[in-house]
Amino acid sequence: AVVSTQSTGVSGGFIWYVIPWSGEVIHNISLYDVHDRATIFLDSYPVGTIDRRNQANGTIDVGSRPAATAEIRVLVESLGRVNHGRYMGSDYKGITQKILVNGLPIHYAQVWVLGFTRKERLPKRISEKQPPVILPALF
Repeated sequence: AVVSTQSTGVSGGFIWYVIPWSGEVIHNISLYDVHDRATIFLDSYPVGTIDRRNQANGTIDVGSRPAATAEIRVLVESLGRVNHGRYMGSDYKGITQKILVNGLPIHYAQVWVLGFTRKERLPKRISEKQPPVILPALF
C-alpha cells in the first residue's frame, strides 16, 4: 500500500494516498517515515499535519468519528532533496514505511503522483486576481 514517488518514476512533487474506510469508528491515523510533509484529510476535511522537520512518525487523533463509509486522504509534499551526507541517494519521498488506522495496518491505498519534472509545463501567473499557481524559481 505504501508507495514512494521514486517507485513511480517521479522524483519530486506531491503524492496523494486515498484510503477507503468502512466499519468501525476512526480514532487515530498514524503515518511512519513521512518524507516530507503530510496533510491528512478525513472526508475532505483537514484533520492534521505530520512534518518530517519536526518528527517523521506521527499519530493524528481525530476524536471518535463515525465511519460507516469514510475516505482518508493523505497528501504528501516533497520539500526538496538532501544535498550532502549519508542520506544522499536514499531520500525517498512519500510515506516510506506504513499507514495505520486505529493501530491497524493499511494494505490498500489508491495512489496518485503529481510530479513536477519540467518547468516549461508550469502555469504562469497572469494577474494578482488569479488563484495561486506554482512558479519556477532561480537561485
